[in-house]
Amino acid sequence: MSLKRAANVLWCQVQKDYEAVLNSDHDKLSQSISSTLLLVLGYCIENLIKGLCIQKEGAFNAKGEFRFKNHKLLDLLEKVDIHLSDKEIELTERLEQFIIWAGKYPGPLDYTDLMPRILPNGGFAPLDMACIPTDYEIAINLVDKLETKLKDSKKNKI
Repeated sequence: MSLKRAANVLWCQVQKDYEAVLNSDHDKLSQSISSTLLLVLGYCIENLIKGLCIQKEGAFNAKGEFRFKNHKLLDLLEKVDIHLSDKEIELTERLEQFIIWAGKYPGPLDYTDLMPRILPNGGFAPLDMACIPTDYEIAINLVDKLETKLKDSKKNKI
């Protein structure tokens, strides 16, 4: 999948940037592409989830309209039979924000999207927070899980 490959390329640069920051090159922090990385990972996960939804329900409704127009990843995940860990759920909720605004714009349309929330691990942070390298590891594992589920569901349909 090309989005997964793009995420891997971005991940290599994010690692270099964070290493530079640790070595006192603080300009690299302001130039960080970690939000772009999370945007691409979010798109990758969104496309896989929508692929599973399409296999289950078809792409279009009776009016010929695409069924899955939103970016509500957790809502879309409810339509497919896949178990997520608490960490995957928490990351998926944050990836929604990167798809909708945090990976593309300086701020959200609704100020409440900037408000900190209690995280499943007991932390307290806004949903546009990036937690590198943990986010990357969880996201890539989720991508692999969704890719396997999609491949298995294709085999069962044939």
